[in-house]
Amino acid sequence: MKLKIFYNLWKARRSSEPSLLFKSDLWRKLEKSLPREIPFWYQQVWFKWSVVGAACLLVVSSFGTGVYAYNSPEVTENTPLYFIKQAMEKIEGVTKITPIAKEKFIQKEITRREAEKKVMEKRGQALKKAEERINNLEDRLKTEKDNLHNRKDYILEKNKVEDKKSEKSVPDREKRSENNDRNKK
Repeated sequence: MKLKIFYNLWKARRSSEPSLLFKSDLWRKLEKSLPREIPFWYQQVWFKWSVVGAACLLVVSSFGTGVYAYNSPEVTENTPLYFIKQAMEKIEGVTKITPIAKEKFIQKEITRREAEKKVMEKRGQALKKAEERINNLEDRLKTEKDNLHNRKDYILEKNKVEDKKSEKSVPDREKRSENNDRNKK
């Protein structure tokens, strides 16, 4: 019943509105009679679309730049793209959650720094910072390996304790079931 009432109201509302033809004719007449303001250059439609196009072009072209900066050993600390490389490496480092993944990531970083060091040697640039970074990464790798080793030991000990508990619980369950059987009889 309600649906029929809503449908009838919708039809009545639709029939009470002016037609599209009437609306378009009215707008045409109003546009002729109203004074027209000339918008500023930055309010023009062509300008808005050109800004959108330029922004899209900038974003798309920056993807390639980031990939180049991230993968190329030619991008060293004295190049303008090095900050992009550092930012992408930071993001990748944060996404590595497990100790094994962190360890692999640090090893990959060490090989990148060594490749950068070779490039810097060819260019004749200062190598002190590159060597410090490699040493820091090697220290991080060592601590991650230690953490992984400690974690494996912890997991093994935990599994042993759980195995012992499960062995103890099996006879207890059997005794309980025997006691229950006796009580029922």
